[in-house]
Order: sequence, then structure tokens, then C-alpha cells
Amino acid sequence: MKYIVSLFLSLCLSISLYAQDDIQTLVDAGIELHEEGKYQEAIETYKKALKIDKNSWFANYEIAFSYFALKEFEKAIKHCEISIKSDKNNAYYSYIVLGSSYDMIDKPKKAIRAYEKGIRKFPDVFLLYYNLGLTHYRLGEFKKAEDRIIKGLQLNPNHSSGHLLLAYLNYEKSGRVKTLLALYNFLVLEPDSQRAKKAYEILQEMMQYGVEVEGDKKINLTIPLGKDDDDFGAAEMMISLMQANNNTEENKGKSKQQLFFENSESLFKLLGELNESGKKKGFWWEFYVPFFNEMAENEHVEAMCYYIQIPEENETVNKWLDDNFKKVEALGEWLQQVKR
Repeated sequence: MKYIVSLFLSLCLSISLYAQDDIQTLVDAGIELHEEGKYQEAIETYKKALKIDKNSWFANYEIAFSYFALKEFEKAIKHCEISIKSDKNNAYYSYIVLGSSYDMIDKPKKAIRAYEKGIRKFPDVFLLYYNLGLTHYRLGEFKKAEDRIIKGLQLNPNHSSGHLLLAYLNYEKSGRVKTLLALYNFLVLEPDSQRAKKAYEILQEMMQYGVEVEGDKKINLTIPLGKDDDDFGAAEMMISLMQANNNTEENKGKSKQQLFFENSESLFKLLGELNESGKKKGFWWEFYVPFFNEMAENEHVEAMCYYIQIPEENETVNKWLDDNFKKVEALGEWLQQVKR
């Protein structure tokens, strides 16, 4: 009798392991189809896996992801919810797709609830904070958006989209220094994408904002001060003065690229000096300012400034990068070592 029971249990275990093996094979095949852009074929493959186990968190998540790609958001939501109920360890993927799906069908409050629930279970997943911040941003809830995006960046300082969203948010609030710092960081991480081209244009716009040249001698200055930027008043003044100084006789022989480097380095050093005592508190002074000040102290700002001008597709920039490969390489090595 014991032998029969043992044989029965062994048989059940074998069937279970075989089923799991089969589900994994089918889901892996579906993932390959999804990556090839064959979303409907991927879905049909995932359905075969779900016939074996309708509650498989893995198959439900992947089919939800493919439905999301096809913009069938209601179906994506249904499978995300099953995935979340079926799994405790990897469900944060499902929370992200769930919240995004609610966003896409114009239900931001439900999206927020999904992300917040995900954060309570998985407080160290930076993408949950980023997506939550994005939803708040779209609702015009800038303070909440900024807080969530900042938390995400503290968890993952190399998340380029987080820096870009933080830049756009402060651009809308007319916070020039904050916008610049976030844009510089985004471009360091992602200098050659379509997004980078627009980001670089905004960076240049913000650097030159408030400077109007009339004729050969008259320069009008406007110092923009966003309501959240009181701490950066000295830096705001300096940026405008530097841009005005770019038009003076002594700088007429310098290239646009050289002036950009000199202005950027001066800005980073000034911010470092303002924070020299360490009395300045808050994310901006503790996260961005030390990073760029250290970059200036290590003489990597020139390489950074030419590197982030890649979107311009300028011959002067390309030549400098070719002639100064070792400086760019040193910048890359420093970026890998720097701690934040």
C-alpha cells in the first residue's frame, strides 16, 4: 500500500513538473514572437500555456503585455489582475502594466491606486515611482509628481527618463536651474536619441533665456526666478550674466561650443561653491550639485559638453570628439565610478 501511495505521489509530481516545463516552453516562445512584433501570434501561444494553468502569473503577465502592445487595454487589465493574485515575488511587472493600461483608457485615479498598491508591496522598484510620477504630471499635480520622480531617481540615478520628466516638469514651472541640471544629466545618459535632440534644444533655450541683444552694444537682461528656485537666485543671475558676456568683444572669437563648455563649467563650480559648507539641503543640492561639481573638479566638463552636443550633428563637435577620444573615455570611466 505504501508503495502504491509513493508511486502515486511520484506520478503526480512528474505530471506537475512536466506541466510547468511545458508552460515555460510556451511562454518563452511567446516572448520571442512578442519581441519580433508578432503580438497576436504571441497571444495565441500564451493562451496555450493558460490552458495548462489558467492562473500562471508568468503567462498572464506576458499575455497582458502583448495585449497592451496591441492597445487592447481592458484585456491587459484582466490578465494583470490574475497575475497579481497568483504571484507574490514578481508581480511588480504586472502593477506597472496594470497602471499603464488604466492610464491609456483615461482612468488616472485607478492607475494611481495600482501604482501605490505596487509600491506598498515593492517599495524598492524605481519604475513604479516613475510611472506614478508620470500620471501625477499628466494630471498637473506637479508637487506629487516631483516627489515620486525624485524617489525613483534615488533608487536608480541612471534612469534617463526620470531625469527628462523632472526637467520637463520644472520647465513648465519656470525653474531654470533645476531644468538645466536635470537636462544635463539626461543628456549624459542618453545623448543620441530622438528625445535627446529636443532636450538639447530646451537646454540651450533655458541657458539663453532672458538675454536680448540689440545692435552691437546694448544687451537687455531678464533674470527668471521660478517660485521654487529661491535657493538658486545667485546661479540664475550668473547664467544670464554669462550669456550676456558671450556677446562681448573678448568672446567674439570663441566658438559656440567653447562658450557652452565655459558657461557650463562656471555654473557647476558656482553651485559647488554655494554648497561648499554643506548647509544646502534637499534633493537638488545633495543629488545633482555634488555630481556636476565633482565633474568640474575632475576636469570632465569639456568632454561632457561636447558629448551631449551629438544631437547637433555639427562638424566642429564631431571633430573635437574624434581628436579627444581619450578625454571622452576618461569621462566614461569616471561616470562608472562615481557614487550617488
